Amino acid sequence: MKTLATKRAPLVTLALGLLCASSLGCHATKEAQDSQAEHAEDALLTYDVDAVGFPPHTFVFTLPVVPSIEDYRFELTPIQRNTSPCSVCMLSGRLVSSESQGGLSYYVYDGSSETITSQDYTPEGSARQAKYCVGEPLLLPFRGNRQVAVTLQAGIQLGYRYWKATGAIEVAKPSATPHSHSPKGFVPYVITAPEGLGAESYYIELIPSKLLEVDCNIHVLNGKFELQSDGESDLTYIFRSDGTTLSTRMGCPEESLEEKLIRHPGIVVLRQAGASVEVCLPEGFIMRYRLYAPEGDFVPLSEETKGTATRRIPQRTQAN
Repeated sequence: MKTLATKRAPLVTLALGLLCASSLGCHATKEAQDSQAEHAEDALLTYDVDAVGFPPHTFVFTLPVVPSIEDYRFELTPIQRNTSPCSVCMLSGRLVSSESQGGLSYYVYDGSSETITSQDYTPEGSARQAKYCVGEPLLLPFRGNRQVAVTLQAGIQLGYRYWKATGAIEVAKPSATPHSHSPKGFVPYVITAPEGLGAESYYIELIPSKLLEVDCNIHVLNGKFELQSDGESDLTYIFRSDGTTLSTRMGCPEESLEEKLIRHPGIVVLRQAGASVEVCLPEGFIMRYRLYAPEGDFVPLSEETKGTATRRIPQRTQAN
């Protein structure tokens, strides 16, 4: 086991699959939405171990049907059992996208099977960290990922968890205090994961947007995020964009021009409850965001499980 004194940098997950517009034109029909709602109570995750046609140590998942695929996310995390429960350890590895296999979204573990001790465990720490050495999680949207295959290295296990949006997309207000990371011509926004609501951490979806006059095509805002600092208490991005869009190329009548709020595909960051992320946007842009909280427990899987197994997706009780 290796030892490392430095803390692990926060996770950042690209959210290119979160938009229908990322595929430039996919829309769920009302009939499909109604069908999802009818089967939500019986939503089951199915997975096969060492599925036929894939390399050894491969899990193939079929995601459950849920009431709204835009509200749910599926997190996959490479893990190893923590053999020193008095310390927190991590895996220096992650799941990376590979060429689609048989029409399935396909990911392969990239990294070492050796664990790295990062800090002493405290009672306030994550219960999952006390049990497992955790690699970088992969957060997937339900849309476009009905079936997912994951190939691991020998000795690496896999765990999963559902995440659900805590509400609708919100508009952030510009920060009232000056920030050293904000360049001239940019506006800083600070978004904080809530505290005291029972969750240890939240995913924050960052969605830069801009009001633009566009035609009848589907448009996505161009731009990129630049990481400025990645400390546990100081996570900052600068979003750079010239305000242009990527769009479909349908023929549109001239009178189809209208002002719409066009969004960037965005990114998703994982933050502990109470921790913040700062984003600096060019003047004239709008910062929107959405929070996701864990839905149910983290479930470790073992290669000893052969055949097909099922796990029911938890259904959160809505407060009155």
